Amino acid sequence: MQENNKNASILILSIILSLILWVIFISLSNKISLNLRQNSNFIEKISNEEKIEKNLKLIENELKNILKEIKNQNPNQKNITKSLEEIDNLKDISDEIKIVLDLKIENFALTKNSDFIEFYAFPESNLKIKNFWEDIQISSKNMTNDSSKIDEKNEVALESAIVTTNDYFKKINIKNIWWYSKIDIISSNYFIPQKKYFQIVEKFGKKEILKKDWFLNIN
Repeated sequence: MQENNKNASILILSIILSLILWVIFISLSNKISLNLRQNSNFIEKISNEEKIEKNLKLIENELKNILKEIKNQNPNQKNITKSLEEIDNLKDISDEIKIVLDLKIENFALTKNSDFIEFYAFPESNLKIKNFWEDIQISSKNMTNDSSKIDEKNEVALESAIVTTNDYFKKINIKNIWWYSKIDIISSNYFIPQKKYFQIVEKFGKKEILKKDWFLNIN
C-alpha cells in the first residue's frame, strides 16, 4: 500500500514537473519568436530606409538627366522616355511603402520681392498657373536655336494664367513682383522644376500614412 502511494506521489510530481517545464519552454519559445520578429522588423525597416534614400538619389539623378537633355535644345526623346520610366520603377519601395512624386503638379511659395522659380514644360502641354496673394510676372520661351520659333512672352498675372507649349520644350520663369505669392501649377503633361516636392507614404490597411516629405534639388 505504501509502495503504491509512493509510486503515485512520484507520478504526480513527475506530471507537475513536466507541466512546469512545458510552461517554461512555451514562455521561452514565445520570447524567442518575439525577438526574432522584432529583429526581422528592425532589419526590414533599416533596409527600407536605405532603399528610400538610394531611390530618391537615383530619381534626382534621372530628373537631372532629363533637364540636361532639355537644355541641350536638341533633346533625345528616347533618353527622356527611358528616364521617366526609370523614375516610375523607383517609386515602389515595398508592397506597403512608396514614393509619391507627380511631375504634372507642383506648389511653390515666393516669399520676397524678386524671388522666382524656373521650370521646363514638355511639348504639347497646357499649364494652368493659379496665383494667390500678390501679382507675379510670367516669362516663357521655346527651347530652340531657331530664332523664328522662340516665341518669347512676358505677362503679369493677378490670379491665374495659362501657358501652352506646341512642338518644343518651353522654359518658364515666374517672378514675384511684391512680397508673397503662393502658386499652384497643374499641367496636362510633364514639367521639370528646379526643386521637386515628394512624399514617402506607408499603407496600413486601406489608409496611407505620410512618413516624410521634402524636396529634390534638380537644378
